[in-house]
Amino acid sequence: MPQIKFEYTKNIDASGDFDSLIFTIHRTISKICSLDIENCKTRTIVHERYNVGSGIQDKGFIHLEMQLFEGRSLEVKKELGETLLNLLKNFFFPKSSLLNIDVTIHLIDIVKADYFKISN
Repeated sequence: MPQIKFEYTKNIDASGDFDSLIFTIHRTISKICSLDIENCKTRTIVHERYNVGSGIQDKGFIHLEMQLFEGRSLEVKKELGETLLNLLKNFFFPKSSLLNIDVTIHLIDIVKADYFKISN
């Protein structure tokens, strides 16, 4: 835990050290939420087919959905959300300045009693 789903549209330039961005996201989550970085798991999804608004091609989106165990304060969640928004903005906006991009983050609490895991 946490489980992270990172989505963005194919018209957004993700060139550069994308793996470093993901590692920075993991470090940020680990630091702010006081959890072991080795528990962070990210799935990256690039949307080839997508629609935004009226279909104008100069629009795109970046969405980070993160599922975390319940129990974090609103202050911690706010710090995490705002810090991650800034990381994504700084990575993507300079390279995609001709696009209208929405960046969103959705933090979801997971009830510990509803989560099961096995490792070897």
